[in-house]
Amino acid sequence: MVFQRPNPFPESIYENVVYGPRLHRKYTKSELDSIVEDTLRKAALWDEVKNKPKSPALDLLGGQQQRFYIARVLVVDSEVILMDEPASALDPVSTQKIEDLMDELKENKDDWTTYNTVISDPTVVVSINAGPARFRLKSLGSLPDIIRSSSHEWEGK
Repeated sequence: MVFQRPNPFPESIYENVVYGPRLHRKYTKSELDSIVEDTLRKAALWDEVKNKPKSPALDLLGGQQQRFYIARVLVVDSEVILMDEPASALDPVSTQKIEDLMDELKENKDDWTTYNTVISDPTVVVSINAGPARFRLKSLGSLPDIIRSSSHEWEGK
């Protein structure tokens, strides 16, 4: 689960990423190094932290922390990824990186990827991508209008 506010462990970037894999089995140091790099690349963060993997994860900036938190979810290769407004408090550049990552996840996940995005302007976009059936609920409008509306569009493929 990725929440609005990231909550990395008070450990290094490296230790945060390898925490999940270490719970599942033993890895060599080179395997862990590869896991860290691959995962941080997927989260569009590697270029920003590759020279400081031993730095505290809490020292990352807001957008970096959020992408880092997503990396911690990606590293365990979950079948379900839930994201609660993961870009709600971020700058436009960080928001775009996270939205690009979510689009990539949506294309590359075979089973379930679920996310919603609520932007702080007068529109709200909700997208639910639900597994093999590929159902989507799409609504565009203000939050009160969406709540009052009974004309949600359902698509199934």
